[in-house]
Amino acid sequence: MTCSVSSAAIREGLKTRFVIEERVPNSYKKEAGGNNFMFELMGVEAITVVPGGSDMGAAMSKVAQEVASLGRKGYVIPGGGSNAIGGLGYVACVQEMQQQWFEMGVTFDAVVVGSGSSGTHGGMTAGFHGNSIKIPLIGIGVSRDPADQEPLVYKEAQAVADLLGIGKVPREMVKSVGGYWQPKYSVPNKTMVIPAACPRCTPTKTSCSAGRQ
Repeated sequence: MTCSVSSAAIREGLKTRFVIEERVPNSYKKEAGGNNFMFELMGVEAITVVPGGSDMGAAMSKVAQEVASLGRKGYVIPGGGSNAIGGLGYVACVQEMQQQWFEMGVTFDAVVVGSGSSGTHGGMTAGFHGNSIKIPLIGIGVSRDPADQEPLVYKEAQAVADLLGIGKVPREMVKSVGGYWQPKYSVPNKTMVIPAACPRCTPTKTSCSAGRQ
């Protein structure tokens, strides 16, 4: 998500500042590869790292205030772009997918997505609803099990639907699966498969590109 934001900002002539939650203590390293390389390449103006469990909204507001003190105006984008405006991007994604299905003449029994901050899952749910797609959309929880995750996804889906004026999203459209993310988001567990061809991966490190940093 952060790299996508940077790319869009560059296209529009905007600067970016990131607030990153360090979910695993002492895991963030500025010299790491992956996203950090892209941040440097795209000219990210500043990166603020906060401890796991921090109030991210407050942390981003503080950065926005710092920008304002410089006589500039900041626009805060929540994690995952998970609000009604951000969800519109996933509605457009669904429309593009549906068009490709028609053109290719393919059908599916279900569509499976990652479900974390709720932006992807909720936005796509609104897109499925608005485009009358009856295929089940199933989210794989990356940080919560269904009892905690599905209400967040439904709230996001309905917020997007309200913005579009497409009516009430049926609650039964929100389906998710849990049990894979424990003990904690971004921490490896015994069920994960380590890529055998990657020399930098170890049993305690499955992401060699520092994708979560």
